[in-house]
Amino acid sequence: MDKELEQALRRIEQLEAQNEELTRQLLRRNIIGGGFYRDRFLVKSTLGDKIVPVEDIRYVFSDSKCTHVCLVDGASYVLDMTLEYIENELNPVLFTRANRKYLVPKIQILSLENDINGKGRLILKGKDAPEIMVSRTRKAEIKKWLDGHERHDPPFMIINPQD
Repeated sequence: MDKELEQALRRIEQLEAQNEELTRQLLRRNIIGGGFYRDRFLVKSTLGDKIVPVEDIRYVFSDSKCTHVCLVDGASYVLDMTLEYIENELNPVLFTRANRKYLVPKIQILSLENDINGKGRLILKGKDAPEIMVSRTRKAEIKKWLDGHERHDPPFMIINPQD
């Protein structure tokens, strides 16, 4: 009986340690560059490789199988990654997929205007902003996101392979 109690106590300690580590990871997940989300991209320029912090991104778009990152200073660079890959690399609290061509940071959005047939149009800060159309479905999701109801990962459960 004592052996079983000892084993149970050791198992509880292991599970508590796992829980603490998962809690730390979840806390880091909400911080830019905290191990889960990128805080920068390395892009090629005429002078060599340049570091682009994510806070400098105005929007990211895909055109003819080529992905471009446009910065607040007006510069634009080609990224050797798909839009889907970039979307998964960026914090969903800060960035959203507006449509199949555009990723936009929350800080660059001025408004979400109504368009014909219930669709929407994102208006970005600055001059020469592209017209970013949003479907009816995405419009409702983006409205929630802009209002502070960020997307969260689904709850998770620790599965013990020994059980």
